[in-house]
Amino acid sequence: MSTLNDRTFDLKGLARAISQAPGPSPWYYGQQAPFPSDAGLLIWKQLPTEGSVALVDAQGDYRLVLGFYSYTMPVNRSRILVWYEAGEPPQPMAGVETFLLEIADFSPLEKKTAEARMPRALAPKLIFNGGLIASTTVPASLKPGVNRFVFPAPFETLPEILMLGNNSSIPGSTMKRAIYCLRPNERAIEVLPQDWFNLGDFDFGYQWITKVVRDPHSGRIAGTGIRLKSFILDESGRRVELEFD
Repeated sequence: MSTLNDRTFDLKGLARAISQAPGPSPWYYGQQAPFPSDAGLLIWKQLPTEGSVALVDAQGDYRLVLGFYSYTMPVNRSRILVWYEAGEPPQPMAGVETFLLEIADFSPLEKKTAEARMPRALAPKLIFNGGLIASTTVPASLKPGVNRFVFPAPFETLPEILMLGNNSSIPGSTMKRAIYCLRPNERAIEVLPQDWFNLGDFDFGYQWITKVVRDPHSGRIAGTGIRLKSFILDESGRRVELEFD
């Protein structure tokens, strides 16, 4: 890791961007401010099933339920992107299931269904009624580097999306975490193996990466994790250039 002068980056701005980046349920849900949508103000609520959270409207109706380790990103007032790895971290290898949803078209869910207690491994990753615009699977077998990928047409207006996931094409390490840089308007996905983490001296399962975001000023990727310092990757996107608190 190089010793880059902190003044090269706006660390306060990056810390703010990281705090606002999508993170996995349940850790980063339940404490956010309500967000406005075409269906009114919506909030996230923790549910009895371990790791599950619900998107709740002003009337208290459940509109969407996320299982353990799912991500969301509001696209605008009308649409939300949801994704999760098919399987259970840290070793799913099937890919990242991704859904673009129309918020106003959600039908309320039955609370007894949403709040049903069940083992985490048996709980569904995503529950919703109505509102599906399009979906796709990001394969875990994509090669490191830029891959051509045909997205559903509704995805092509989305900005770059950074997702974390395992990648079966990464050689030489037990851990195979990667950043998938989805660029729907370019019909491309860039795969960036996280060499610093996969080959690092970490307590896997106790420490892991949870959030990544691109710095609009430098173009670098920054992120954080559970029991990890915040970090900025170097130009390769595979190694850490700088850590910060």
